[in-house]
Amino acid sequence: MRAVVAHRAWCSVGSDRGSPAGGRRAARDVCHPVRATRRHHVSCPESVRTRRDHARRDVTRRASGDASDVTTTKPPANPTAEPPRPPVRGGAPPGAPVMVEEVSTGGAQTRRWTRSPNGGFVSLPPVRANADISSTETSSSAGRLANLDPRTSPRLRRIFLPAGYPDSVSRDYAPFIRWHLGSLVFRNVLEVLTSQSLLVALGMGSAPGALPLTAATKWVLKDGLGSLATLAAGSLGGQKYDEDPKRWWAATNALEDAARAIELATPAFPAAFLPLAASATFVRSAALTGRGSLMNGTFMQHLSRNENLGDVRAKLEVQGRWLALVALPVGIGIFRSVSSAFDADAGEGAYRYAATLGAYGAVIFGHTFCCWKAADVLRFDTLNRARLCKMTRAFVDAETANGEETVFIPLATGTRETETRENVGGGGGADDVPGALGALVALPGVDAAGAEEGVYRARFAADAPTLGASLPECARDWDDLEGLLRLSSFAPRDAGGAIAPRKYVLGWDAARGAPSALLAADAEPHDVMAAALAATKAAVDSNEFANGKERRLEPDVAKTAYAYADARIATFEASARAAGWRADFVQMGTATKYRLETLRR
Repeated sequence: MRAVVAHRAWCSVGSDRGSPAGGRRAARDVCHPVRATRRHHVSCPESVRTRRDHARRDVTRRASGDASDVTTTKPPANPTAEPPRPPVRGGAPPGAPVMVEEVSTGGAQTRRWTRSPNGGFVSLPPVRANADISSTETSSSAGRLANLDPRTSPRLRRIFLPAGYPDSVSRDYAPFIRWHLGSLVFRNVLEVLTSQSLLVALGMGSAPGALPLTAATKWVLKDGLGSLATLAAGSLGGQKYDEDPKRWWAATNALEDAARAIELATPAFPAAFLPLAASATFVRSAALTGRGSLMNGTFMQHLSRNENLGDVRAKLEVQGRWLALVALPVGIGIFRSVSSAFDADAGEGAYRYAATLGAYGAVIFGHTFCCWKAADVLRFDTLNRARLCKMTRAFVDAETANGEETVFIPLATGTRETETRENVGGGGGADDVPGALGALVALPGVDAAGAEEGVYRARFAADAPTLGASLPECARDWDDLEGLLRLSSFAPRDAGGAIAPRKYVLGWDAARGAPSALLAADAEPHDVMAAALAATKAAVDSNEFANGKERRLEPDVAKTAYAYADARIATFEASARAAGWRADFVQMGTATKYRLETLRR
């Protein structure tokens, strides 16, 4: 009761305590302190209730004779009280509820579980590990807009992003998706524009009475050449797509834009609807074959990191369908704007043509540019022939700069053995043993090589070897081929020092003026890398050996290259792995291979 009186002495709630009603309420509170406490606990603000609790405790302590400041003094320990709980695993304070995190297959947190008061399960939303939005921004408009970001919203993340993002996808997934989604917007707009253009041209080029039959016939006939284009593109370009996906992605999308441009021009030439529409269908079908092969094959295999190709592809479909809904009104609006420029009251002159070319050209350019950027940001960690030749050239140049070279020592038996030594100082060490691991060489990483590779840049240097050469690219004639085969059997050694036939043959590509490597049919990635390393070494030594003479593969240069590859291949593979490259596979594309054992008999 004293606490109630003390509370009503300063509480701002019930300011009518000087009135008759306030007096009657005060009298009831004295008779019923519990009811008064409950009513004021409900009606008082949080800060008022806190001060009330402090005042009640002060009155109680002073009435008992204790004049200490109860607001700063801890209550006496209760020997019968429950001992404090130990800290929860994970650094949570004592008494905090135990949380169990639910993670996806990729390791990303999807939700949290805790214990309910009755012993059941309670599901809570996940907590982001790295919060990009501060507490001051969550109440602002920027914080509200952040809820529309799939990376911050759990619901949108489940809809638009693969499970376990970003651990379940490649590092270049995010930059690729940004540009790819931009290209999808322009592509969907183009589809709306071309569909309307074809329908308009179809109606303009037909007589009114024969419109239904003629239109249906033309619409069916225009798709006839599309099947032939699909067959041609699928049979001629399959392996080329895998070996150079960045260039083919940009090229096939540019080819599709060319087909869309032809379809957009059909209203201007309605009488030529059938040849124009058929030509556009032929070009577009060939482009879509390459585009679909890359997206569903090479790109999905690269972007997925957890055998989740289906999940990554499904999320791309979801993203594309949402953008299609956005692009539909945009395409309709652009087509109506362009059509209004050709109305009778729109005037004559170049205005209508400038408006048409400007609107259509902007959409086509936007699609082409986004597709080019999407290919440019990709960083493939798989070695193809071009990347492998660049890595081997960087490896040979780095060792040459470090002052190492391979020289010959004639033996009494007439054969030749090799050793590796430094230009300054003695030789010896692990590099002298074939297949032994020496000091690693710093090779260009995946990001640096991908940025240098670009999209349309030249893939091979002028003096780069021809890896996976054909017979004419390796030898001048059959006698020359037999001589190269005998030369390839020079002192072969494997990692254990035992004699093992090499699965490649060095030759000379007379058309390019560079060494070449003929691969055996059973050549493994290890053998392909050894062939590239030996051919690169031969290319470097041939430049120094030429001295104005006719460039060809000298026997001594070939033997040096073979010995160099035998001694350095293990170091090269380890250096490639250290730089982030996959050393278990080499994408050879359309390279040819031969059964060399039939020739060595």
